[in-house]
Amino acid sequence: MPAQIALVFFTVYPKAKHGGFLLMVRNRQSGFTIIELLISVIIIGILASVMAALFPMLGALSQMEYQTRQKSINASIATAMETWAATQSPLGQLPAPYSGSGGVISAPVNVASTTSADLSLLDNMRRNRVDPAVMDNDGSPGENVRVYQRLTGLTETSPLFRSTGPAATLTYQLGVIYMTSCTRSGSTCNPNPSLSIPGASPVLTAANRGTWTTTDPDTGAIFVSTLSLQRNRLDITAERMRRIQSELLRYFNLMRLSASPADHTNFYPGASAITLAGANPASNMGCRDGWYNLGAANVDVLTKIALPQAEYGTTPWGGAIQYCRDYDPLGTNGPNAEPHYGAIRINKSVSAGSAPTGSAANDIWITF
Repeated sequence: MPAQIALVFFTVYPKAKHGGFLLMVRNRQSGFTIIELLISVIIIGILASVMAALFPMLGALSQMEYQTRQKSINASIATAMETWAATQSPLGQLPAPYSGSGGVISAPVNVASTTSADLSLLDNMRRNRVDPAVMDNDGSPGENVRVYQRLTGLTETSPLFRSTGPAATLTYQLGVIYMTSCTRSGSTCNPNPSLSIPGASPVLTAANRGTWTTTDPDTGAIFVSTLSLQRNRLDITAERMRRIQSELLRYFNLMRLSASPADHTNFYPGASAITLAGANPASNMGCRDGWYNLGAANVDVLTKIALPQAEYGTTPWGGAIQYCRDYDPLGTNGPNAEPHYGAIRINKSVSAGSAPTGSAANDIWITF
């Protein structure tokens, strides 16, 4: 109630008949009138209706901020995974989802791990400003879980030299990171009985990868892929093979120029410690003398042409690069007979990091 001020007025009247004076007191109070109270009630009602309309809007803004923050965290985790694949995985693969105790299923990382591989991934995430407290959940009291799915075995066929050359097969992986509303414990959707992973979103497959999206209330999906990394490694492989080819030709021509005009020797360099000469080209992919593993300790061919063996002896995936110093695909020239040809080969499935198989269907090669 509003404060009231009492004003007391005194009026003195002559007292009738008996003389004297009559003291009369009048009280007067000041406060809100009924009209003022009605106006106040109306204003309060208007403000209440305005605030009632704003509350849902404020809630929506808060939810948008939450979703934006979680998507940003997912993007930072994806970047850390790509860095890890490029620097820590010999084949350029994404880390596997982690499932463990305590309601952790299909998480981006095991935050409690002490293995060197996991510690490297955790370091990458920290460098991307991801707090360990939110690496596998949203950091809320209920710890809504973060989910990471990984799809393996995807392939792309690409020319060795991007626009030309024999076709190589790249194997890559695709992952997706998103936030669920499933708490770490006490939640019926961790995991979802029909999906075996937390949340409402479908399992990522080769068939649905082009249209896959989260299902409400899951949110903040970020995709991560190793395809760009695999393409980059193929470019490096092509550059290495071109450089080897160029230096072998240069070596051959320098040796020929220093020889007599009548000298028809095959000047392509051989290994000092071993020889593979005498092979049947019909059963050896057209090679009479080879195939030498350029990265092998007892093969010094790269040293003779001044190329570092540690770099040029293998592909970026670790697959062997092999060399033939007497290439005769038709088998008609005879050993070391002119014209002299050489060849280099690798496994067609380059991202597997395997050595050539000796089969034309499984290997790719360039000649010179």
